[in-house]
Amino acid sequence: NFIYPCLLAVNAADQLSFVNLWERLQLGKLML
Repeated sequence: NFIYPCLLAVNAADQLSFVNLWERLQLGKLML
């Protein structure tokens, strides 16, 4: 099965980008 690992990879990348976005928001608050 090929699709399942692809979905896992996309999900992991999506979570990573969400954490990155959250950390950028926190940094932005600190700089204000």
